[in-house]
Amino acid sequence: MVAADEVIAWHWRLDDEVLARRLPEASALSAAERAKAARFRADEHRRRYVRAHLGLRALLAGEAGAAPEALRFDTTCRLCGDAEHGKPRLVAPPRAADDGLDFSLSHAGEVALLAVACGRAVGADVEALPPGMDWREAGALFNDAERATIEAVEPADQGRVFLVLWTRKEALLKTWGHGVVEAARAVDVSPPGAAREGALKGAGPGGEDWSFRGLDPSPGHVATVGAEGPGWVLRAGPWAPGLR
Repeated sequence: MVAADEVIAWHWRLDDEVLARRLPEASALSAAERAKAARFRADEHRRRYVRAHLGLRALLAGEAGAAPEALRFDTTCRLCGDAEHGKPRLVAPPRAADDGLDFSLSHAGEVALLAVACGRAVGADVEALPPGMDWREAGALFNDAERATIEAVEPADQGRVFLVLWTRKEALLKTWGHGVVEAARAVDVSPPGAAREGALKGAGPGGEDWSFRGLDPSPGHVATVGAEGPGWVLRAGPWAPGLR
């Protein structure tokens, strides 16, 4: 099981057919997961969702010591009580839930990212960097200092710097269970290259300390893992079933 002083992050390709054949059967998904998959109109989006969530179950099963289909999740929002849109938390098997096993899944394009921690909240976000992206469309979610950080680099690099800051915001918001639009302005993240990578200006809910680490899971993608507290080590790398 993941140690108390570390966060493990795995990333994998959703278009890897060899890996896909080694994932659990689709029947391992819950009824709610299967229903959500069925609502995707595009086959491509449905495939990505199913493979990402089967990978999630395979990896969490290894940490929890249970079969992938035995995992049960609660998605109740801790802020408003809605049963559908809260950060998923593991409720079965009880031992893993009682040990405080926390996780965060993100996928963009054909890349999935899963972060797992024990005894601390964790959040992960991966984003694809589209060619010629115009970051100003989402500029309202950034404060003046963050926008200045983006504008200080060459125009060709601004999209990537934008995504570095964006994934830091979203990863940390996911550790809290907040939605990005509602709370992004409240998260003031340190710029890329800061002396203390992971500095968060301002405390999270309850006054907790938070930090984050960046990684590059695949060409053309940017990712961040955020977690509660400063005293943790990130152990990250590609994943394939049987090679944990």
